[in-house]
Amino acid sequence: MRKEVTAELIEERSEPDLNTGCWLWSGAAFPAGYGRCQGHGAHRVSWTVHNGLIPAGMLVCHHCDTPACVNPAHLFLGTYRDNFQDMVRKGRQVFATPGSRSALMSAFKLGERHFRARLTAQDVRIIRQRHRLGERQNAIARDMGVHHDTVRSVLSGRTWSHV
Repeated sequence: MRKEVTAELIEERSEPDLNTGCWLWSGAAFPAGYGRCQGHGAHRVSWTVHNGLIPAGMLVCHHCDTPACVNPAHLFLGTYRDNFQDMVRKGRQVFATPGSRSALMSAFKLGERHFRARLTAQDVRIIRQRHRLGERQNAIARDMGVHHDTVRSVLSGRTWSHV
């Protein structure tokens, strides 16, 4: 039987960050870093508990840009366009044209700021240098602790082209 989600439960399952004021969800999380509470985004559950239902077509966005934050004071309702414009205004937008949901979904953080990054910009420079010196991709990948496809993607420019 699931425990009823209350404001107290939200506070109990989050850790306050004294520097930012964020309440960082300490329970389960989705791969992108958003907290997961009973199968839903913890930030969305926090909004609902503290402010009521989320209108159809609206997102629960973060003023703080911290996916794990569930502090209701850091959350606001917005459309996909609002969220996209907020991302651009804060300099988190990499590419895409405002106006469509697909454009919003295609924008992401580059390099080390990407949630799935396994390399640093310095690692990428080392990979390229070693390859220029004639080392095989498999050997470089083994030494860097990544899959050979990661090295191939770096060398082909499919990833890390900005470095």
